[in-house]
Amino acid sequence: MVANENKKWKEQVVTVELIKAPEVAKLVSNRGKGGMRLINLWSTTCGPCVAEFPDLAEIYRQYSWQEFEFIPVSLDPTKDLDKVREFLKNHECGLSPRTKPIVERDGRTTNNYLFDGDTEDLGKAIGSDWNGALPYTVLVGPEGKVLFSHSGRIDPMKLKKTIVSEVWRKSEQ
Repeated sequence: MVANENKKWKEQVVTVELIKAPEVAKLVSNRGKGGMRLINLWSTTCGPCVAEFPDLAEIYRQYSWQEFEFIPVSLDPTKDLDKVREFLKNHECGLSPRTKPIVERDGRTTNNYLFDGDTEDLGKAIGSDWNGALPYTVLVGPEGKVLFSHSGRIDPMKLKKTIVSEVWRKSEQ
């Protein structure tokens, strides 16, 4: 069963689209959504970003049965779109079949993005506590409530505990 699930993740098509700051702000706001969005700012040239990425991909797999999205936003140059797509493909970051309906309701086709714009505008869109360093991870809940934010390499267990805590909180309502 595990081998079959792994095969499905490997076979998923990985797409990457350019994104501007206003669209990032919309993702962070999570308006009208009941689920969580794990947004990660990263780059293929950032050592800590590359090192933590397998943990983030694993977290996406673990919690994709919930209303949970993993949204990696690369800060690589836009000319490196193919490089970013290949990196995401190697980390099996296709769109989960369970996540696809959430994305489609938003009028989107992917959760994988390459930022195209001024990082100052991105800073305003992502939130006031981002200092521009990579990686930067923020977990937003319903209506954009920040549940977790971290600059630098994440502690996967701390992030997972935050996610589980939110899942349990919602189930008790």
